[in-house]
Amino acid sequence: MGAATLLLAWSLIASNASVLARLLIAIPAWGASLGVFQARAQTCVALVARGTRNMDDGERPVSDGTALKTMKAQARQVYVRSLVATAIVTAVVLTL
Repeated sequence: MGAATLLLAWSLIASNASVLARLLIAIPAWGASLGVFQARAQTCVALVARGTRNMDDGERPVSDGTALKTMKAQARQVYVRSLVATAIVTAVVLTL
């Protein structure tokens, strides 16, 4: 996804695309940043949303309320960091 973001950014900038067209960079940038921050936090936001975890023995529900609360906090942090990174990448592409 990171490569797709770079390729799209390069093509949008090289072609002098309109501002509206350049906003498209946010889509792959969001996917790339979400992947990076999930990996760094070792947190899958999709699993957290379902209240489950996968520890190599299949997907299992999380019954410990404290653990689930911690996982949700990590998932929120992943979303926030991804949003900030996406905003930065989009702003850079819009200004170039």
